[in-house]
Amino acid sequence: MLLLVRLERCAFHTQMRQLVTLRMCSRALVKTDAAFRDRVECNNINLSNLGAYRSINTNPQRRSEDFHLPPLMWQKTPMSLFPLFNICMSYLIIRTTIDREFRLKDFVNGARQAISVISNALATQNYDMLDGIVKERSIKILRHRVDRLTQTQRELISVDLNRLLSIPGFMTIRKTKGDETIVEIDLLGVNVRDVNENTLNASPIRFIFCYYTFQRKYADGVGGAWTAKVVNHVAK
Repeated sequence: MLLLVRLERCAFHTQMRQLVTLRMCSRALVKTDAAFRDRVECNNINLSNLGAYRSINTNPQRRSEDFHLPPLMWQKTPMSLFPLFNICMSYLIIRTTIDREFRLKDFVNGARQAISVISNALATQNYDMLDGIVKERSIKILRHRVDRLTQTQRELISVDLNRLLSIPGFMTIRKTKGDETIVEIDLLGVNVRDVNENTLNASPIRFIFCYYTFQRKYADGVGGAWTAKVVNHVAK
């Protein structure tokens, strides 16, 4: 009889231990499952934020780099911003010895019209429009550079004459072996453009700097057509 009672008590304690162990394991599984769910939700939030960040920053229309226009051609660095002495002396030499009908004002007006035609042709990649206006070698260089720009960068090349500030630069006069006289005149300009840039801490205004060199050949006192030798636009 005593042996039977002891066996029942031993069985009872064994069942209680199993029940306690089972409940402890269940609670541990619940906590582990809750922690796992929290981590999954946190990762999902981070991944969604990362996807949104990438979608914003990899959009080519929103990248700040698209509004930076690299130089289209090499240009010489002027010695000063306003080369007044050079302009006055060269203008005097042209008027007295080369072309008595030359007027600097008329040249600047014609050069501005040429800049409008050239810049819009480059922005639309219409290189046929440059024939007779730009040197053939310069057209090849420009085609190589412009074709590698983005659509947004090409749009920055287009010049609005109403928003173009321009001043004449250096004038050079040189003789050739064929007894020709070559006159080159630089024209510096700043074009103010409004851009729709959806980047943080960015200005909606861009300053595009233009640098052109126009060349004209004189033979026997007769001048030919003005052509653009250097065409450069840059925006930083």
